Amino acid sequence: MVSLVMMKKIPLLFGYSTWLTVPCLPHNIGSCDYGDLCDSPLFRSCAESCGCPFSEGSHRIPPAEFTIPEPPLDLPGYLMEGEFHVKATIARAGSPTAACYAASVDLRM
Repeated sequence: MVSLVMMKKIPLLFGYSTWLTVPCLPHNIGSCDYGDLCDSPLFRSCAESCGCPFSEGSHRIPPAEFTIPEPPLDLPGYLMEGEFHVKATIARAGSPTAACYAASVDLRM
């Protein structure tokens, strides 16, 4: 299982900013839970080269290219552009956290 938390940086006045959690939006965009990491949209494009399914032990995922599909037309463009922080928590059903990964992403359309 994988649980994603996606936060978007929102500029405020006088150079300040804050981070807001992006909820799970239609088309599984945002802070969503996936039942199977290897079948999630994030890893589907690299499942074989990333080593899915993962076996017990230490792993290092090699650099991988992820295909980000064209954003759905029913989502406003401002939600798909800007600075984001994404945290993925990975666990087996009924067990504690197996892995955690965080990344900062700057998306421009």
